[in-house]
Amino acid sequence: MTSDLYDRYKILCVDDRESNLLTLEALLSDAGLCRIRKALSGKEALEILLTEKIDLILLDVKMPEMDGFELAALIKSNKRTRDIPIVFITAVFKAEEFLKRGYKTGAIDYITKPINDNQLLNKINLYLKLFEKEKELEHLNRNLEKRVIEEIEKRREKEQILLHQSKMAAMGEMIGAIAHQWRQPLNALGLIVQDLRDASDYDEIDNAYINRSVSTAMGQIEFMSQTIDDFRNFFKSTKERETFSIVRSVKSVLSILSAMFKNNSIEVRFDSEIEGILAFKGYPNEFKQVIVNIISNSKDAILDSRRKGVLDSSDGQISITIYNRDDKIITEIEDNGGGVPEDVFSRIFEPYFTTKEQGQGTGIGLYMSKVIIENNMKGRLYAENTQKGAKFIIELSP
Repeated sequence: MTSDLYDRYKILCVDDRESNLLTLEALLSDAGLCRIRKALSGKEALEILLTEKIDLILLDVKMPEMDGFELAALIKSNKRTRDIPIVFITAVFKAEEFLKRGYKTGAIDYITKPINDNQLLNKINLYLKLFEKEKELEHLNRNLEKRVIEEIEKRREKEQILLHQSKMAAMGEMIGAIAHQWRQPLNALGLIVQDLRDASDYDEIDNAYINRSVSTAMGQIEFMSQTIDDFRNFFKSTKERETFSIVRSVKSVLSILSAMFKNNSIEVRFDSEIEGILAFKGYPNEFKQVIVNIISNSKDAILDSRRKGVLDSSDGQISITIYNRDDKIITEIEDNGGGVPEDVFSRIFEPYFTTKEQGQGTGIGLYMSKVIIENNMKGRLYAENTQKGAKFIIELSP
């Protein structure tokens, strides 16, 4: 009865005596364990090994020209054949010789002559079953690797979606900030236009008046134009890492959001004693998005504390400090909004988790901020509660 493994595996028997090979062939063929290939010399064995797939080698030790040890060493030195297991067949087993030479060449076992048929068949059957388990394990590993790749791709796609959602949420904050930024220059332009009529009625228009009005109007228009440029640059996709200034990036965000803070009576304190540029190689617009996310959360926490009566309407403060420590650029953003409740503190960086009322937050801002800092920029983002409120710390290594 042919074994289920017969067509899957092939054994190479190497012996300089054809009678020994015929005996091995008859024994193994009758058992139906696997297919057999025979070689009468080391040279013939190497030719077979280089052209055919062999799963196991039964190798006689005593052979002329090239003995079994020499052949085993050549087999193990070739990349194509080095992983094929070798079983030595020897008439006289010398333990010391096999310890020093046989196992050193990569042999996995030995069989002594005269061959015990049952012992040989049991061993080969065991090896073949081990080969089968190894193939199953390889198959499982390949499937696992495929699944890991698929899961990584799914996660990457999910993070891209979350990043887009986070950017849209940040865009909403920025649009609101632009509305605040434009309100004052639009009022100024409106006053200039209205004053033109009054100046005309009272015959007050002269070159000095025109020059003054044009200069004031152009200043307001340039301010509005700069706001649009800042907004456009903020959302420009950055695919390549580039060197940028952490300080300048934070100042750029604060410049866009300044009117919004003023409108909400929130004081922003920025450490002005920072020395040096504090350059970092990464993604500047993604970093700005993180700053917007964190500052927006601070603003919301302050406004929420006011609604609950914890803070007065004029009491709101966000402090931003940037400094070097242990060859790292540290950015700390702290507010006086009362902090994060301890029972949910450990979950603030989870996707879709938010402590805000329904419709007030998506729960992806802090999650994506952590992804951007830790995955994309190889830094660290974490938070802690202070006596005043919450503090978010960004650590980046130049």
